[in-house]
Amino acid sequence: MPVVRTFVPVVAGVGEMDYKTFTRFNIIGGLAWGAGIPLLGYFLGKIEFVKNNIEVAILAIVLLSLLPVILEFIKHRRSNTHSQDN
Repeated sequence: MPVVRTFVPVVAGVGEMDYKTFTRFNIIGGLAWGAGIPLLGYFLGKIEFVKNNIEVAILAIVLLSLLPVILEFIKHRRSNTHSQDN
């Protein structure tokens, strides 16, 4: 999500979104993100399975985060291979 939050203001500007509406949603999103992540960590930290397998959980999060990049790379690679065959 950090990448998305970087480009949202540009997209909102290009889409001519009302400044007050953008600001309102940005504040709500920032508060939800700022409170949600620590709360998620707090409550997940109380689950014994998560505590005992934190390395696996972190690895899963990293792999899931990288999955779209890997899939796009494979897709790009395949399209280049097919275009060179023609």
